[in-house]
Amino acid sequence: MVVPVLILLTAGTIDAGRMIVARSMLSYAAIVGARAGIASGTASTGAVQTAAVNAAPMLGLGTGASGNRVAVTYTSAAGTWGGRTSGDTVTVTAYYTFNPVLGRMTLLTSKSFVAQSTLTIP
Repeated sequence: MVVPVLILLTAGTIDAGRMIVARSMLSYAAIVGARAGIASGTASTGAVQTAAVNAAPMLGLGTGASGNRVAVTYTSAAGTWGGRTSGDTVTVTAYYTFNPVLGRMTLLTSKSFVAQSTLTIP
């Protein structure tokens, strides 16, 4: 009787740890993407998305319009990505839905996380 309870407690603890790591990785991905976005050599928003996706490989982020994804917005006085200058901003928003392994057996449920990082080009 004690062993099943201990197994569920252990599995729930592991899932909670996975959730904390996922949230931290999502924040890190948004920060890395924004840093890539303010770099002068970054060619496009696609390169910014790729940098953010590569920063958190375990999350399975993508660049599509829905699901676990990374979105990039920017302000530019010139109106184009290539025309960005000092004072323009780059915002990277990352979306992720955490699904616990033992969802119904523990108190954990699916959680949606959003991380955003905005940096200004120096």
